[in-house]
Parts: sequence; C-alpha cells; structure tokens
Amino acid sequence: MKAIRLFATILSATLFLSSCSDKDEPAPADANDNFITAFSLTKDGTTYDAVISGEDMTITVPYTVDLDGATATVTATPSAKIYPDPSTVKDWNNERVFLVVSYSGKSREYTYLLHRADISEQGDVTLNSQAEVNAFPEKKVNVIDGNMIIGAKPDGDITDLSPLASLKEVTGSVIIGDGYKGSDLTGVDRIAKIGGLKIGSAENFSTSPIEVVNFHKATEMNGSIEIYDNNVMMVIADKLKSMGGNLIISSTALNSFQFDILENVGGDMTIECGNKAPIRAMAFPLLSQIGGTASVAACPNLTSCEFAKLQKAGGFSMEKVSFNFEKLSLPELSEVAGDFILTSLSAFQPIGSSYTFNEKLERIEGLTKVNRIGGTFRMEDFAGIEALPDFSKATVHGIYIFRCQSLPTTIDLSATTFIANGNENGFLYLDNVPINTINGHSDMDCDFVLLGSTFAFKGVNKVGSLVIRKVNGSPSVSDIQYPFTEIYRHLDIQAGQKASFPQLTRIGGYCNILGRMSLDFPALTSIGGEICVPQKTSEWYFPKLTTVCASPTRFNELPAWWPRDNTDIKKGWGLYMELGNNGDFDLGKLEYIGGKGWYCNLYYSKKAWTTFGLASLKTVKGTLEIVSLPNTDTKLSSLSFPSLISVDKVYIEKFRKLTDFSTFAPLFQNHAIKSADDWTIKTCGYNPTYQDMLDGKYNK
Repeated sequence: MKAIRLFATILSATLFLSSCSDKDEPAPADANDNFITAFSLTKDGTTYDAVISGEDMTITVPYTVDLDGATATVTATPSAKIYPDPSTVKDWNNERVFLVVSYSGKSREYTYLLHRADISEQGDVTLNSQAEVNAFPEKKVNVIDGNMIIGAKPDGDITDLSPLASLKEVTGSVIIGDGYKGSDLTGVDRIAKIGGLKIGSAENFSTSPIEVVNFHKATEMNGSIEIYDNNVMMVIADKLKSMGGNLIISSTALNSFQFDILENVGGDMTIECGNKAPIRAMAFPLLSQIGGTASVAACPNLTSCEFAKLQKAGGFSMEKVSFNFEKLSLPELSEVAGDFILTSLSAFQPIGSSYTFNEKLERIEGLTKVNRIGGTFRMEDFAGIEALPDFSKATVHGIYIFRCQSLPTTIDLSATTFIANGNENGFLYLDNVPINTINGHSDMDCDFVLLGSTFAFKGVNKVGSLVIRKVNGSPSVSDIQYPFTEIYRHLDIQAGQKASFPQLTRIGGYCNILGRMSLDFPALTSIGGEICVPQKTSEWYFPKLTTVCASPTRFNELPAWWPRDNTDIKKGWGLYMELGNNGDFDLGKLEYIGGKGWYCNLYYSKKAWTTFGLASLKTVKGTLEIVSLPNTDTKLSSLSFPSLISVDKVYIEKFRKLTDFSTFAPLFQNHAIKSADDWTIKTCGYNPTYQDMLDGKYNK
C-alpha cells in the first residue's frame, strides 16, 4: 500500500509538469476538479454500488461472493484521469488506492475498501436430524440472530455437527437436546460470538452422551453456560474472558475444566458433582469478579480449589467438602456481597459418640484483604483449621463458627463493623470452639451468641444482645461477670453459679435466665422486654430496676439460629417468676410491668412467705397472677402492694391461709378493676368476689 501511494505521488508530479508545458491548449471549466462521484462493481450479473465517504469507496458484498474479474463502472470529473485505470483491474478482493488527477495537475487519492457482510437468519433455528444438519450449509448462513436448537426431539439421530463449522455467531444460546448423540461439540466449537450454551436443566438432566464440551474461539458470552448432563467429563472454553450470565456445570462424571483466561462471571458460578465425580483440583487463574454466588458442592474427590485473582463475589459457598480437601486459596478476595460458607462432611462415630470432620484443611490461604462480607461468614466442622480470616478491620453482617477445635483462643474484632441484613442484626455465633476471648471496641451493636464456654470481653462496653449457653459435651460454663453498661436488645443466659453485671444500666429487649445461679444487677434500671427467672435461681438482686416490658418482644422475628430453649419467656409475661431456691430477692424499686403482666409461682420457694408483695409497684399492664399448686402447705396470709394503682386483671389461686386482700382496695376505689371478669380469687382461705371488693369486704 505504501508503494502504491509513493507511485501515485510521483505520477501526480509528472502529470502536473506535463500539463504546465502545454500552454496553447485552452483549459476546461472543470480543470481543477478531481472527484469520483459514483463507483460500482458488477459480477455475474449482480451490481454492487459503493458508498463514498470522503475519499473512501466501500463496497459491501455477502461473505460468499468472489469479486475477482468484476467489471468496474466509475463516474468521475470528465477532464480528470484515474490511475490505474479501473477497467484494467481484475483483483477486487483486496484494498487498493486510485489516484485522480485533474486537468490542472491536482491529485486526490481514493481508497477502495471491501466489506464482506455476514448472512444472517432471523429467529430460532431448530435442527432435529442429521439430514437437517447436513443441509444447513446450503443456506450460506453464518449468523443466527436467535437460538440454535440441536436435537430437541429425544429420538433424534444427530451425531456430527461439523457441517455447522461456518457459523461465526449465534446471538442467542446454543441449546443441545437429548436428540444429539455425539460425544463432543466439534462443528460449533469455533463459533466466535455466542450468547450462551444450554445442555439440560436442573429439573431435567440431559441424557445426551456428550463427554467433552468445547468452545475454542468464543471470547465472551452475554448469557449463560448451563450444563446439566452426567456424561460430561470435560469443559473447555480456553479463550473465554467474560460472561454476562451464569456458569453452571453439574455432572457426576466431571474430571476437569479449562477457563484459563476467564475474568468475569456476571451471574452465579456453580460446580456440582453429585458425590461421584473424579475431579480432584479446580482452578480459575484469572477470574477476578463473580456477580452472583460462587458455589462448589458435592465433589467427593476434590482436594484443592484455587481462585488466584478473585477480588469480588456476590457470595461464596463450599458446603460439605470431603475429608481429603486440603487447599482453598483466595489471596485477593476483598469483598463478598452475601454469605461466605465453608463446611465439611461429618461422620458420627458410635464408639465414643463423637463426630469426625475434615482434618487436612489447616487454613484458608489469603483472606487477609477482606474488607466486607455483606452476609454471614460461616465455617463448620473443621478439626484442623488453625486460623480465622482477619476480621479486625472488616465490615460484616455475621460470623458463625461451629465445631472448629483447632482455632486460637482469641478473636480480634477491635475495628470490626457489624451491619444489619434486612431485619436481622449483625451477630457473632460461636459454638464448640476454643475461642474464649473477644477483643472488641466500646460500642458493638451486634448479637453475641456464645455456646459451650466462658467468654471474656476486652474493650467492650455496649452490645446488641448476649446469649450464653452450655451445650452437650461442653465443659461447665463458669461464673459470669461482664462490665457492660448497656445491652441494646436481649440478655439470654445459662451460666454457672453466678451472673454479675455490675455496671449494666439498661437491657433494651428481654432478659431470660436459665440454670442454677445467683443474679446480681446492682445498677440495672430498665428491661425493655420480658424477664423470666425460673425456680432454680437461688438469689437475684435488681435493687434499682423500675421498669419491665414497656416494649414486648416480637419473638417471631428472632433469627433461625437463635436458641429455642426459652419457651417460658415466649409466653409473653412481662415478669415471669418461679421463686424456687430464693433465699431473698430485691425488686424494691420496680414500678411498672408491661406485656401480659406478672406471673408469680410461689410453690417452689423454700422461703416460708407469710406476706408477699412489691413495695413500689404501681402499674401492671395485663394480669397480676400469683399462684401456688394444689395441696401445697404455704404460709402466705396477706399480700402487700401499697403503691399499686393500675392493673388490668388480678388472678390469685391456691393459698389456703390467704385471707387479707385489702392491699387491692385502691383498684376498686379508682375503678381500675372494671368487671367480675377482671377479678379471680380461687382456692384461698378467703375468696372475695368482685362484688365483695366493691362492698369493702377485703378480708375475713
């Protein structure tokens, strides 16, 4: 091309000098013009007109047309000359330059360009027989603007796709049905642009005997690769860089795959092997982003999984990895929008009543750059893992760790931010792990659910919720003393001999106590939800508590993993008491009880109460219910509520020596008790009716 342009320049100069030497010939009116205004080529009776834009002349022909030997027709400035003369040119299959020289010697270059147009077919193309596949090339079509469906009828006889080798683009998906009986996709494997590939579905697995799924030229797909076929052993897409949809491979025969330069998956990435596949290693060397969830499941022989460049994912899940799995590499991962789940297979051993877990995975390689997990980091049943990801500066919704016995004793959450996910608060859930120390920061608005050990907090003053439990097989939970000043939501504890919160002033939600213990809350002034204290509690002191259950708990909104052994508190009583081993208790400042009211069972108490009551109690929203059990020799003869002015209902039962109800006189004098339905006294030494109380017959 450079040689042609040099020749044209020299020729132009020569012609200009020649024209200047001829002074006697008069110049035509268009002496200074040098334009081509129309250009066309005719071959085999068909004329192809050029589009002239500036100095470019472009002719478009179907990709099957050969223009060698075509005849040129040119409209140009009459007095100008064209070099070379188009009538002498035979090769029109290649680009060339024409020099147009005016009468006065001015030159202009025009470039001839050839564009070979694809031949497309609009809509879906369905091929159900080998004969239809063999006949397809006769259409000369190389682009399908729709889906290409092969073998939609199960009784099809298609075994060879090589006649489709001229296809360069399918804008929709290549859909392989059970009527395709071949072992690979040779023939469509060279399609350069493809919307997607579908073989079978999650509901209906393909029975096609395809062993190798191969695409060697496709660099990007707008749609998905979805393979559901238990015959597929290998998937090769070695030039594929980007996908807009899902990458799903589900096959019990899967042995390997190649996605060597794949960088982006817009949707989910799922590899599922159905507990049979021989594949031992998975690697995505350049994959940096997954828009949906990356999921690897049911791969019994898998020992390693590497994502060397993965930075962001919508979610990450490897559930029930085998006992032999030993390597998970995620060195660049910084953000997971949803959950990160890693769990091992577990096997129950009848001898010793124990479980066996994966022992070979000792650490997750990487996860030092994680700055955000929008869902839950969940790790379960790994006997060998020795380290957690670095959560110290991360933003995370939840951390859930279960039965990982080799972890260190401290978890660092000193700069961790816990975030809500919908209606669920951020949380830390630890169960059967060696961790016993939590390094945090002053205000940690997340729910701590801590099972099976005694935990120490460092640097933490405020928490969302605190749940403490002893679980089967765990050592006894020791005495609890936490320096919290506020619990925003719930306190739910089963501890050792004593639970002490010397600086705690407020519990925003419910307070549930389980087990034999002494309770000490010397600074607590309010409990926003319910409080339940069972009969095994020996001593409990709430000397400054004034308000209970101003805001009843919505128990149905607690997360699924929340402990379920809190049935009594779910009954909705603002204050639920079973006075059991109590030598004494202190609720001397309590003024308000909300919810369904106050339920108090004195049967279990070792103390021989003769008079019972709360000196400061003013209001009970709901029922004030004090009961014992039949045939109980209680010594209670009077009740004392000197400040009580408001209660919806009173229910007292089974106190044979109780004859004095004068403490309730103000409730009738101020009409707080409005009907006989609101006043019930049964099986007592004196059972005054509603009318008796209205008449002032308070005692016997």
